Formats: sequence, C-alpha cells, structure tokens
Amino acid sequence: MHKLNKTKEHRASRTYLGLGLITAPVVVSGAVLSSAFVSAGDSVVDEISISLPISCNVAATGMDTHTATIANGLYVDDIGATTMKITCNDNAGFSVYATGFTNNETSTTNSNRLIGTAASGNAFIETGTATGPGSTDESNWAMKLEADSYDIYPITILDNYEYYHEVPGSFDKVATRLAGTDVGEDATGATLTSTYAAYISKTQAADTYTGQVKYTLVHPNDAPAPVSLYLQDTDAIAAAASNIGTVVRATDARDGKDYYVGKLADGNIWLLDNLELDLTAAGASERITASNTNASATSLDALFNGVPGGGQDGNLAHAAVSSGNAGWSKSDSEPIIATTYNGQSVSDITSAPVGSDWAIGTYYNYCAASAGSYCYDYSSSADATEDICPSGWRMPTGGSGGEYQALYDEFQSEDSPSLAFINALRLPFSGRANEYVESYDRVGSYGYFDSSSLNDGSGMYVAETINAEYISVTTSSSYRDYGNSVRCIMSH
Repeated sequence: MHKLNKTKEHRASRTYLGLGLITAPVVVSGAVLSSAFVSAGDSVVDEISISLPISCNVAATGMDTHTATIANGLYVDDIGATTMKITCNDNAGFSVYATGFTNNETSTTNSNRLIGTAASGNAFIETGTATGPGSTDESNWAMKLEADSYDIYPITILDNYEYYHEVPGSFDKVATRLAGTDVGEDATGATLTSTYAAYISKTQAADTYTGQVKYTLVHPNDAPAPVSLYLQDTDAIAAAASNIGTVVRATDARDGKDYYVGKLADGNIWLLDNLELDLTAAGASERITASNTNASATSLDALFNGVPGGGQDGNLAHAAVSSGNAGWSKSDSEPIIATTYNGQSVSDITSAPVGSDWAIGTYYNYCAASAGSYCYDYSSSADATEDICPSGWRMPTGGSGGEYQALYDEFQSEDSPSLAFINALRLPFSGRANEYVESYDRVGSYGYFDSSSLNDGSGMYVAETINAEYISVTTSSSYRDYGNSVRCIMSH
C-alpha cells in the first residue's frame, strides 16, 4: 500500500519521469491517460444566421376632421390634418403615392372631384390649387403635404406637394425616401402630414361636397405606381382578372379599403377577403349609396334611418355593438355589426395552416348584411336580392344548388376538396358573433360566410369552415341575428 501511494504521489515528478520508472500508462477510473493531444485540425464551428425580413407600414397616428363650412366667394386653408407615420427597413427605400377617388361614383373618371350629395343635380368642385379670384373664379380644392424636419429619418416631399397642389386623378408619387427607416415598438420612422384647402366661388350651389384622397406606401422607392382599380368598375376588374387563377388588388370606392379579388375554377370572380365596410363610420350613410352598393335607396334608408314601428333602435350607429355590450334591448331585426377582430390576422389568434395573413374583417347580422332589406320582414320566405356588396357584386347563393356548392364541386378531384376550396377562397377561420352580436366564439377554428339563400323561416344558408379540414356548403345555416362574415361574387 505504501509503495502504491508513493508512486501515485510522485508520478508527475521530473526525477521519477527522468529515471523512466513509469513504463506503462496509469489507469484512473477506467480511463487510459495518453500523452497524445487532440489535433489542432479538429474543431467545432458555430454558424449563426439572423434573418431580418422587410417590414414596411404606414398608419394614421392622428387624424383631424377634414370638414369646413365655407361661404360663397371665400377661401379656407388648413382644413384638418392627418399625421401618417411610416416605418420601413427596406434599404431600397420607399415612396408614398396619392390619388383622389370619389366615393359616390362608380368609376375612376373625375375621381379627384368633390361631389355634391344633394339628391337633385350633379354639382361638383374640381381640384386645383385652391386659389380664388385673380387666377380663376371657379371653385376648386387642393391638398398639401408636410414632412417633419426633426425626424431622424425625414421623408422628402416631391413635385411641390409641400404647397397647395392639385389632387391627382390617378396615383402620383408625392413623397419618397431613398433608404429605409427603423421599425419596431419604439420606431421613429418618417412623418408625413396632409391637409386641404378650398375656394368656393360666388355662384357655387349650396350643398355638401365630399371626396377622398388615398395614400399608399410602395417600396422600394423606384417601384412602379400602383394601379387605380375599383371594385365598382366591374368591366376593368373582369379585364384584369380574365384568366382563372389571376388575383388582383382593387379598392372599394365607398371607403378606400383594398381587397384581393380573383377568378376561380368555376369561372366566377370572387372577393378573396372578408368584407370590412364600416356601416357606423361618420358619413357612412352619405358614402354608401344605391349607385355604389348592391342595394336600393329605400333599403339603405331603412338601414341607416329606420322605419317607424319597424323595430330598429334608431340609427344603425346606435345599434352597432361589440363584445361586452350585452344588455341592450334589441330585436332580431336590428342591423348590427361588430369589429372586435377587425384588422387582426388569423395568425394572431390561431396556428391554422390556412389563411395565415388574411384579415378577419367585420361581422354583420343579416339585417346589416342585406343592406336593410331584411330588417323589417323577418318572416320573409324569399332569398335576399340586396346586400352591402359593392355595385356589380352580390352575396353568393347557398345550398345544394348554390354558387358555393358549384365552386366546391370544382375541387372534387383533389386529395382534400375541402382544403382546396378553403385555400382558393382564402377563407380565414374568423368565427362568428353570437346572438345579437353580444359575444364571440369559434375564432381560429370555424368560419361562417353568409349567402343570399333562405334555408328556412329563421335562417339563411352559410358556407362553414371547420378546422381547415371540412367545409359545409349545402346544409349549414345561421339564424339572422348572428353576426357572420360576408363575401361577394361578381354579378354576371
């Protein structure tokens, strides 16, 4: 024992090693200690890759009402202001395009006019530089942009739009930045502010004149201008989406919101997003008219103003509710919408493989979806012929002989016809708003999409998506007081 201990104690000694007394490897805990070192050519390399996707966004961070009362012969400037915050990390920069569009016209013709809203006459105000007598005595209106010079990433105003300028009738580049800005929670980005001015001639007819200007972010900065394509201009839509599988982007002239539309396997052109028309927005009853909507003036008047004794709780704006507003006294025939999930994407609330970036849209009960035409005849046994789709569009027919079924039949040769149908229409699992639109359920796993077809005395057929695996288009129905999503199909 003493000899072994001594050997262990001195095995690293220079004297003992020099004498060569250790002639064999020493075994410690079953491992053989070797004098050989790991080769310097053997190594471990960690590879690190960080992907930073392009992220660009424009949003209104402040919006004053662009409203003014002007006497004949006077000029007024600085009519309201909208502050837009732009963030974009594209090294190729970005641009902002602007175009005027008239909310009660069905084409892009004269889209930069302010149009009178009186029932009689077609009075309008052309765009100009908002100057008065001296250069012209014609009524005109103009736009002006301002960049914040204190921004870390300032944007450049183009073509004298920093002064009062004519509103473009089609998309015109109005501001640009040659390199990106920061993005993220505390991003400063670039700031762009818009305002307007108008001169009213002494002979201008008394009326309320309305119009809109749309600002669109495009990147990189040298990208081609967007195309002004409106849902209401069905001839232009049909020409742009003439082939099956073609998808284009188009604007609803009633509120300026953009939608994808496409020609699908059944040969029809469909709206590929859930409708997001806000019936409760200020001025909605003036912008949503019989000329730009698939509804008569009579039905729209009932929708927005009610019918004495008809059961509607005043104006639609007073009847609209969202989650948490339970307790209101409402009848089945009141027009109700809800926008609780408006603007969110399916990926925010579900991991479903379909529709990862498709907007939930807005829920409408059937009184609202039918544009007021079903509000006061709840016992009707007829299909709906009017709705809130744009003019030239309508809700699809349902049931076994309906258009939802005809489209579904086109995918019967697929391994999963239901999934192919859901993918083609880009149906999100947007759930529904329950009775009287006072609560919500099934968001992320189900979707309910209204049709124009009556199922029985109390319900209408719907297309129903279930967990990305099943679609019901022939048997599912919904009570009229539930809030569902609305899709549109172009009228033949």
